[in-house]
Amino acid sequence: MSEIFVNYRSGEHKSLVESVHTRLADHFGPHRVFLDKASIVAGETYGNQLRAGLADAKVLLVMMDRNWLPALRRRVADAEARRELDPRARVPKDWVQWEIGEALRRKLVVIPVILDGSTFVRHDELPAGIRGLADQQRWFIRSGHWRDDVDALIAKLERHVDDEWTPPAPVRPPPPRPRRQRLAALAAAGTLLVAPAAAAATGGTALRDRLLTAALWSMLLMCAPPLVLAAGMAGRHRVAASERLLHRAPPLVYNAFVALPALLAFLMLGGFVVSSVPGWTYATPVVMVAVALLVGAFGFAALREHERETSWPVTLSLRPAVLRRATVTFAERLEAWRRQGRPLSRGTRARALWHLDQLGEAARLVRVAAGRPPLTWAASEHPLAAAGHLLWSAGTVGAMLAVLTPAALDGRLTVGNLLAAVTTVTVVAGSTLATTWLAHRLHAWRRGRLAAELEATVARYVRALAELP
Repeated sequence: MSEIFVNYRSGEHKSLVESVHTRLADHFGPHRVFLDKASIVAGETYGNQLRAGLADAKVLLVMMDRNWLPALRRRVADAEARRELDPRARVPKDWVQWEIGEALRRKLVVIPVILDGSTFVRHDELPAGIRGLADQQRWFIRSGHWRDDVDALIAKLERHVDDEWTPPAPVRPPPPRPRRQRLAALAAAGTLLVAPAAAAATGGTALRDRLLTAALWSMLLMCAPPLVLAAGMAGRHRVAASERLLHRAPPLVYNAFVALPALLAFLMLGGFVVSSVPGWTYATPVVMVAVALLVGAFGFAALREHERETSWPVTLSLRPAVLRRATVTFAERLEAWRRQGRPLSRGTRARALWHLDQLGEAARLVRVAAGRPPLTWAASEHPLAAAGHLLWSAGTVGAMLAVLTPAALDGRLTVGNLLAAVTTVTVVAGSTLATTWLAHRLHAWRRGRLAAELEATVARYVRALAELP
């Protein structure tokens, strides 16, 4: 049921009228604000739909630009000229004038909305059927400040039209990962442990040499994550300050400085690995197709994230960047409400309180996540990274075991062979445990600071909101 009917005449301010309709529809709901272009479906009878929309209305907004009165005079003069020529002539109905007259006759709330400082009309300038329009209290909307003006108008409209706002989905912790995913990772790890040994048992010396080289390089690379994380722990305060600055940036800026370089580094590493496979002539086209697909998926995801996070209220997740940008969004709106200097509407205040409540709940969930044990944290919050590291570890150990398999089958194992196997297992296990422990400590420290930051910010914004009229 359309309780707000937007009456307008096509002209130079049509885009402003459509923007006003969009803002009203976002606040009250699209089915409660009638605008012919948006509310009438193709194939429906225009006049019947206008009558039906006005029949349900409680408020009529008469959008009046500087050409509104001249256009009305031309329509009236044209109708009179046609009747003088032929009293039986069928004169096209002026729906704008009819809607105003019908709303005044039914004693609806009629609000003349003056666009961009247009002058208001006098009684003697209006046709007899709509002269009551000149008695109605008017409202002004300026193109340069239309959002503030419409938000103030919404506060007036809420006296006549109820706000049926439905909150977005509340912030929730990520759902637990299905057990079958963990089983699949374990099965793949077991395969990587056994398959190289089976291949080496039937392969030649060249295959074992390549597996040995791969195992040694893999062990060397596995020392990098703990070193990087240790450096991150040592400089965590500086890293946190830079991270907080990036998180508060708009989504597109954040993705351009963080996600895009990480994606490009991943693609370069993947391209190097694929191109180094001997005898594979299709490496280049495969890498090119992978680059195109990943860049396209990244761009689409970035645009969706931008749209989601710029809506109001923001749909929150537990990602630090999303939460910090949500506090920036609220701060910007709070400053706009202060500048506006008008009382907040009930709907605007309800949305603001809901937003702060969700930020408070997010702070609680972040603090809970910071207290999880290392293995639970890795499996629940970073399942892909945990599975990838598990497969990496299994592949490294499997490659070294494959090198030793022929000697074990022939009974020629030496102390050096056993020492190589023990060293491999020790390096892999030590790297995995150190990576998990350091990553968990850094995570717990960062999340603890984030929770404290959110709690202080929410408390400050609640006080600031209470001070607004």
